[in-house]
Amino acid sequence: MFRSLWLLFCAFAFEAYSAGKVVYETGFDSPGDVKGWEWSCNDMWKIEKGVGVDGSAALVWTNADPLKFDACSFEIPGIKAGQSYSATFKVKVVSHSGSLIEGTICWKDGEKWLGGAGGCVNRWDSGKLESDADGWYSMTVCTTKPFSVAANKALMQLYVKRGGTGCVVFDDVRIRLEGEKDISSVGGFLTSCYRNTAIDGDVRFVACTVIPREYWAPGKTLAELTFMSSDRSVRTVRMEVPDRSHVEATLPVSVFPMGRTKVTVTVKGYDGRVFGTRSLMFERVRKLPKRYVWIDGFGRTIVDGKPFFPIGMFWSIGTLEKVPDSLERYATGPFNCLQNYDHTLSAAELDRFWAKGLRVIVGVKDVFAPVWPNVVYGGKSASNYRYARPKKGTVLKTWEDEDRYLTNLANSLKEHPALLGWFVCDEFRGEFHDRLKQHYELLKQVDPGHISCASILADAESASNFIDCMDVFWIDSYSIAPYGSVKVSKPDEGEAWVAADRVEVADKASYGLLQTWGVGQAFAHKWDHPHVYYPNRALLRFPTFKELKSQCWQKIAVGANGLIFYSYSQLLNSPDSEEEKEQNFRTVCKVAEEFRDLTGVLTLEPGPSVIEKPKRVRVRTWKDKDAVYALVCNTHPEERKGVLQIEGAWSDCSSIMGEGVKLSGKFLKLDMAPLGVAMVRLVPLK
Repeated sequence: MFRSLWLLFCAFAFEAYSAGKVVYETGFDSPGDVKGWEWSCNDMWKIEKGVGVDGSAALVWTNADPLKFDACSFEIPGIKAGQSYSATFKVKVVSHSGSLIEGTICWKDGEKWLGGAGGCVNRWDSGKLESDADGWYSMTVCTTKPFSVAANKALMQLYVKRGGTGCVVFDDVRIRLEGEKDISSVGGFLTSCYRNTAIDGDVRFVACTVIPREYWAPGKTLAELTFMSSDRSVRTVRMEVPDRSHVEATLPVSVFPMGRTKVTVTVKGYDGRVFGTRSLMFERVRKLPKRYVWIDGFGRTIVDGKPFFPIGMFWSIGTLEKVPDSLERYATGPFNCLQNYDHTLSAAELDRFWAKGLRVIVGVKDVFAPVWPNVVYGGKSASNYRYARPKKGTVLKTWEDEDRYLTNLANSLKEHPALLGWFVCDEFRGEFHDRLKQHYELLKQVDPGHISCASILADAESASNFIDCMDVFWIDSYSIAPYGSVKVSKPDEGEAWVAADRVEVADKASYGLLQTWGVGQAFAHKWDHPHVYYPNRALLRFPTFKELKSQCWQKIAVGANGLIFYSYSQLLNSPDSEEEKEQNFRTVCKVAEEFRDLTGVLTLEPGPSVIEKPKRVRVRTWKDKDAVYALVCNTHPEERKGVLQIEGAWSDCSSIMGEGVKLSGKFLKLDMAPLGVAMVRLVPLK
């Protein structure tokens, strides 16, 4: 199914992008051709005469070191927000091994890279490329989303992926402008109360926006909330416009009538140009409805009326079928739940997990019909397509099929004691917002007693776009020897800090309105990317205990209130030996045990603020009657010394976990080991 959709997209893209207006072309034959390229001649990239098409000059890539990587980038002139591009170029191989030849179009804001917007539709490893009589291959790139308002530069990049060696010639680059549309909009619209329902107090309304650059200056963008107030009059309230990415307003719940009220946000320019509108239903109640599982005002998961800290792993029901004792083995670990990843589950299957005391997040991420306009994003990952895989043999052809399937499934499982929530999204792209929102609203209506969870891409745009489509989100911030990393980390060194950085980016982009759970890296990249060329695949390894512990605790330190490891299925189905699999599983269990043993702390209410701390140290506090607990994480692979000041005064500091934190007057003195993690209990000074 996935392959047929990919071929359909390629055919559609090639036809749509084959007749655009050429905005730049080069054959590398004159000095002017190299202006605007973000590179200089070096030992990898040179322009050579006589080697191009018909004996012209051409761009030549030469490399003997598989660890070296360098992309040759050209700035596309005259870009505007909302524009889409395509590019064609020719490739001739003198010698080549170990990697893929590629081209892509990507965005930048000044020197800040904002991500790729499309790769080759006819991939080098597809087996479909054919050369002409002279050995030249033609490759095509097309953007899969319009040029972003956040960017001011578009680049065409030519490169050979890391791990490649040899000599490759590039020639006849042509870039075309294929279309333009207004991409200003209002995206996710949400309130600060769980599912837009409240009894009293204040409620914060936040709408995410895409605003053209010419309206970014203060005062050039206006926003309003419109709703029927408690006195039955239509009321309009001016909203704050703190930045170009969102607008907000805070109102007392008392201004709304009892029951459900439609609230509409309108964002426009000072000259009257409307960028977008969006509505939500806010409900004022005298008593909150019955909920089995929900998120409270402190971001904690509440299960059957009590705080619950989820500790589990991603699963697939196929693992049970392939490894008969997989559930029994899992149940020996310190887990209280699991995230089902592939096919949806039946009540009988939930019974099997519940018998082991495990709650389940049921995956419905693939309950999407593979029909236009669902397929709107091209890429290499199947998660960028929505194709039917709710149950083996099930075929969904229309949106009505989707709704019917979700309704029947939710009705069949919503009373099951094992149900923790629904997994509605696995790294969707922004184009799927409205359809995902409909799925989320449908599940809320059919099963109001359980949460909906989602995995989102680790960028601000994804977090902002989907804030009104889920209750809990997590991002895949896997920091140990990531694919494409410039620096390969050695054991207990490397890029562990990325785990917290990416969670912070997503949390900031969701304006603190959604709850975050952490995802621990319980896999090696060599399992996930068996086709990826790499000079030493042994470096694409499973995290050490120290690295995995650091990853997970620092995610908690920046606000996560749950921990789901990815993935039990990959661990069991990996090509490693049985001894290695067991060792890796026990490493995960050893980390998870720390969270299980400290659940009593992790489910407390938030504690006092941090006033001062050293760079790259993550801190979070909780309060418990007359005591305060402080989690301190050193995220760097080097020692960290300095002082930490937490609001308040302390008479005693005792270690609950780890070391390197001691009381020194009104400060906490830090002397932490590389990637060190500590939890201390502070007693206030009376």
